[in-house]
Amino acid sequence: MTADSRALAAVDEILTDWDQPDAPGIAVSVVRGGEPLYTRCFGLANVEHGVPNTTETVFDIASITKQFTALAVLLLVRDGKLGLDQDVRNLVPELPAYDPPVRVRHCLYHTSGLTDWLEALELAGPASDYCSSERAFRTITALRDTMFGAGEAHSYSNTGYVLLAWIIGRVAGKSMPDFLQERVFTPLHMTSAAFLSDPEDFLPNQAQGYVRDDDGRLYRASWPCNVCGDGRMFAGIADMTRWMQSFTPKGSADAELLESFFSPGRLDNGQPLRYAAGWEIDRVRGLEAFRHGGMGPGFQSHIAWFPEPAIGIAILGNLRPYRPWLQANDILDALLGGGPRQTTSEKPPSKLRDRGAADVSGRYFTAAGLPVRVDRDGDRIFIDIWFWRRPFAEQSPDVFREDETGDRVTFHRNAKGGVIQMTMATADGASPRLHSPIRRAERFESVALDSAALSAFEGRYISEALDTVYTLVAEDGGLTARHLRCFDWRLRPIKSCSAAAFGDDFAQETDWPGRVTFERNGNGDVAGFRVRGKRVNLFFRRLPASADLG
Repeated sequence: MTADSRALAAVDEILTDWDQPDAPGIAVSVVRGGEPLYTRCFGLANVEHGVPNTTETVFDIASITKQFTALAVLLLVRDGKLGLDQDVRNLVPELPAYDPPVRVRHCLYHTSGLTDWLEALELAGPASDYCSSERAFRTITALRDTMFGAGEAHSYSNTGYVLLAWIIGRVAGKSMPDFLQERVFTPLHMTSAAFLSDPEDFLPNQAQGYVRDDDGRLYRASWPCNVCGDGRMFAGIADMTRWMQSFTPKGSADAELLESFFSPGRLDNGQPLRYAAGWEIDRVRGLEAFRHGGMGPGFQSHIAWFPEPAIGIAILGNLRPYRPWLQANDILDALLGGGPRQTTSEKPPSKLRDRGAADVSGRYFTAAGLPVRVDRDGDRIFIDIWFWRRPFAEQSPDVFREDETGDRVTFHRNAKGGVIQMTMATADGASPRLHSPIRRAERFESVALDSAALSAFEGRYISEALDTVYTLVAEDGGLTARHLRCFDWRLRPIKSCSAAAFGDDFAQETDWPGRVTFERNGNGDVAGFRVRGKRVNLFFRRLPASADLG
């Protein structure tokens, strides 16, 4: 058996759990040196009708779409029709006047500070609501508050990429899907790649998406939406194979364009990012890696490109949740001759070691309100942020290091020895990982408020940006935020561990809506609350008790 045969047999073994005849599945492609090395499809594209996934099946690749949006921007820059330093408001004048101005490059590299339109909409109704381009336009142009000044920090934003799609359409004189068809899909022979102009339409050989709940039950998933730029592109595994082939000189003669495509962005102060044009920059097994995931309704995918061995791996799936990036890492190991990876980040911690008040475990929030959970297991800690779980090994009582990246987390204590804050430093001096944007996070603890104190926060609150109202009532030692079309928020009072007194902060046990901070007027009365967390900055104004909304 040749080395390649052994490696491909190892890849088959890694994916063996997907070889099920009655469940959704995945399609996998591996490219090496510009040539297809491995392609295989597993499971069913449609469970109800027993239709198998094949190389012709098309999947919703979700946020992997951003690579194609980014390439369209770079093509227009090369054509001399667009500049990365142009103010987006000069291109889309319907936008609010941001201060400082948001520029094209800020959207491209996720440094715009713009509130994420998808996360914001979840506060106004179910995520499965019909979403037209017109609704997205109304929402984005109404979101005036930013999370930080453009260029100052790094935070993933679907809003920025929807803006880029609008800009591409206005500058190119044709829609982004038409531009990509002409300049990318047709030249690369990506014959199945497409967008849906009508959210109720469907494509030939389109897979059905599914979600499996905690009890193992399978549900159909869908989302009628025709907004593009940040997602909603469909492609088959054969398309993704041709896409990855174009990353090598053999597949593309345009080395200068590829260099721009894979070059990291920067903050306005010059600090490099771990993000290129639609690519998160990582290290896996000591190798530089460019990768990006995509999660849509019932779909989850991942693409990874390793320049040094010229290996590309694409995994498209019509099931959530699973973790395709870990399978891509395993496949890389098999191709390079290593054994199976120890996916410690998949494993929940065992019984936490009790270190009393000095333990670093607990709840933290970044300055932008993003929830961070730290759990300890022996000499390791696990940091949970969104759906990512990162393991760090103890170097000293308050310093922990991630083996894969070399990133370090340091915990800071007050004069009494209690942990009040954590900071993260990257090994290469770049901005923190895109999906773990932790520079500094403050530790919070639960506090108890009596019914009289809680009643001061009761009332009705409106977000003018979303045109939506919540009613807050005091109950069960906290606040319940009720909305006609959304799940209730169960908010509990929390206090910064570095503060002497309660500062009007609340949070849920689960991530969303993150940290909720009440704001008071000059008389000390509650004037409203601000939701900061999970890529949003939204203010809800308190309505007078007699307010009539009509």
